[in-house]
Amino acid sequence: MIDAEPPPEAAIAEIRAVKQAHEARWLALPDVVAVGIGRTASGGNGIIVSVQQASGRLRMEIPDEIDGVAVEIRETGALRAD
Repeated sequence: MIDAEPPPEAAIAEIRAVKQAHEARWLALPDVVAVGIGRTASGGNGIIVSVQQASGRLRMEIPDEIDGVAVEIRETGALRAD
């Protein structure tokens, strides 16, 4: 695991604003279970869209980048609270 310095608060605030602008639309899509902020596979920070099952339709609806912020779809299966 690589220890990285946390990003500047301004960068996180920008990601948060973009997430808030788009998350309601994404959460309304079938199979989307959560939208959050986290480290992407490329190592940068971005928006993480958790889905039960990644499909071609979801990949068409959710871009790889939006408003200059990376977006990553992660297949997590169903989420449930215990």
